[in-house]
Amino acid sequence: MNLVETHAHLDFDAFDGDRADVLDRARAAGVSAFVNVAIDLEQAAEATLALAEAHADVYAAVGIHPHGAGAWAGRVDQAVARLERLAAHPRVVALGEMGLDFYREYAPPEAQYEVFDAQLALAARMGLPVVIHCRAAYEQVLPRLEALPAERVLLHCFSGEEHAAACAERGYYIGVGGVLTYPGSEGLRRVVAAYPRDRVVLETDCPFLAPQPRRGRRNEPAYLVWVAEALGRVWGVTAEEAAAVTSRNAARFFGWEGSDGL
Repeated sequence: MNLVETHAHLDFDAFDGDRADVLDRARAAGVSAFVNVAIDLEQAAEATLALAEAHADVYAAVGIHPHGAGAWAGRVDQAVARLERLAAHPRVVALGEMGLDFYREYAPPEAQYEVFDAQLALAARMGLPVVIHCRAAYEQVLPRLEALPAERVLLHCFSGEEHAAACAERGYYIGVGGVLTYPGSEGLRRVVAAYPRDRVVLETDCPFLAPQPRRGRRNEPAYLVWVAEALGRVWGVTAEEAAAVTSRNAARFFGWEGSDGL
């Protein structure tokens, strides 16, 4: 099985005791590439890029999560200048995760808008894909994405069932993970069944949102196998076929097609 982990937080302290083993277990399970995603600039500079430099199969996405937007209120130009320097690193394949979160709202909406809009403008200028965090904010996020090419947009941990048709029509990619395996996720499974198959990628969002067999415990990339199995059931194909399709999609999105990235 050839799997691509499109969204992990492998430099979080949840993995400090066994990070090398976690990577080895994932490789043994068939994971051929990892996109390790930063949530703030300090993490990106100190840990995310270092991990990508240390492993040929680990890539980086760098950005400012909406929860941390308040720290940059009123000085977003400084944030963008620093982010642009980080994004120029050869191991960076996307900007993110970025977006809006009005479910937790750990940062004021005004700060979230300011930081998100600035990152989208940077992505357009640099021609980089974006990894979007959107929670209870699809009506605010989707209009902002219209300025970017649709093939450059990945809606991570997709939860916008009522907006799925519009996202599919625009051609956005969606990331699906452990939530797809939960008994109560029938709505998400219906969305994924109808969504264009060439716009679906797999993720874990580890250490969060472990699949049903490990629900409530630490998640890790090896568990992507369970997500592929669940997706196969939704699509009526084998887990191997679901893995192959989503891995090709990931290669296209992150720009690995025809290269040595996978």
